[in-house]
Amino acid sequence: MRDGGSHHVVPTTIDAGSYHGSVHTSLDEQTFRDASPIVQLWVVVVGLVAVALPIVVSLRAGFDVSLAALGTAAALVLASAGNIELGRLLDRAAREQQRPHKGLSAWAMACVVLLPAWYVLPVIALTYAHAWWRDRHLPKWKWMGSALYMVLATMAARGVQHATAVGIGLTTGPSIAGVALVAASCLTFMIVESGLLVCFVYLNRVQGETWLRRTLSDPLFYATEFGVLSLGALTGLVATVGGWYVLLVAPLFLLMQQAVLHRPLQERADIDAKTGALHYRVWLRWATSEVVRLTAERQPWAVLFADIDHFHRFNQDQGHLGGDRALAATADAIRGALPPGTLVGRFGGEEFCALLPGAGDATALSAAERVRLRVNGMRPPSIPAQITVSIGVACVPAGDRSSTVPAVVAHADQALYEAKQAGRDCCRLWSDDAHPDAVEPS
Repeated sequence: MRDGGSHHVVPTTIDAGSYHGSVHTSLDEQTFRDASPIVQLWVVVVGLVAVALPIVVSLRAGFDVSLAALGTAAALVLASAGNIELGRLLDRAAREQQRPHKGLSAWAMACVVLLPAWYVLPVIALTYAHAWWRDRHLPKWKWMGSALYMVLATMAARGVQHATAVGIGLTTGPSIAGVALVAASCLTFMIVESGLLVCFVYLNRVQGETWLRRTLSDPLFYATEFGVLSLGALTGLVATVGGWYVLLVAPLFLLMQQAVLHRPLQERADIDAKTGALHYRVWLRWATSEVVRLTAERQPWAVLFADIDHFHRFNQDQGHLGGDRALAATADAIRGALPPGTLVGRFGGEEFCALLPGAGDATALSAAERVRLRVNGMRPPSIPAQITVSIGVACVPAGDRSSTVPAVVAHADQALYEAKQAGRDCCRLWSDDAHPDAVEPS
């Protein structure tokens, strides 16, 4: 609390936090036109290769358009749709955060075992179309990109399976070599798919891709993904013996959905329910990880620390629900004023913190002023009183390896204290001098 006029010290220890990032990242609203030319070129080139490769392979091996193959393809698409719907029924509260593409790879892997190459295109296209229809948090072009990566991963897995004469069917009897081949195929699928996603994250550096970066750096993601792929391969192998035996595998997909839903449930625990911002302990963990990357790349960074002015008045005049509405509106304004992908956390009470990658003094002050003006300009009908914020900013120059996130938060906190002392509704930049630089209300 700042309005009491006392200065408090920011905690300087890193609490053990949980995995993952804000579901409110505005990077999810990035359109294909917003992407950089190199990202656009990457998606187009990957798309051309992904469409051409199955067709070229099929031209050499022949196109199978038999009713049996068409029925198998249709069954895989329907099974994928049922898998996603099952996930939605298992936890309706988590479905808004669910990223169902983890489960989709199982059906692509089954397609590797059961169908000729050209079926990869319609099966993956239809499964992803249904998944996008059910989860539109990400823009359509990113869903298409993920589908293209899966096509290439599927074709790579097919290449491994067809590279030797070792049998992979259950009807040929037990075969250690066959099991090793299927495992190698699943591993190849995962390596190609994750490698393409890593390339995309590297190219699409719009201050973020936070969710994807955190996912790809989490070992549990790969363990889960390999399990999903193995289940898909097993489903395909069982189907080669007899289609009805696949029903015996169905309970395993229930367990798979529980594993896929584990992350969204954990994400909810990381996010403050009132504001949609990260809990401070989680924000601190992510920010520390991001700063390691920024330091290695010799980029500057800054911390923004904002506090709602006279917050106690909202609780006194409108009750605690009024205070909650003020918190939520302020958090929305902060996210809307900052660059896409910015990590925003709720420090506690009416205080918010944000990490600004690549920001020097001028950029950080400009961002703080945008936040202040955005909050000041809000007129929510449910909040009759005007909301204003005081903001402190602390910056770290490029190449500085000694500054830690907790220390810089403490500096921003000191600058915030100066803003409060100066009359509130203003921004201050921390410096080594006794009086931080100021940005007066405009």
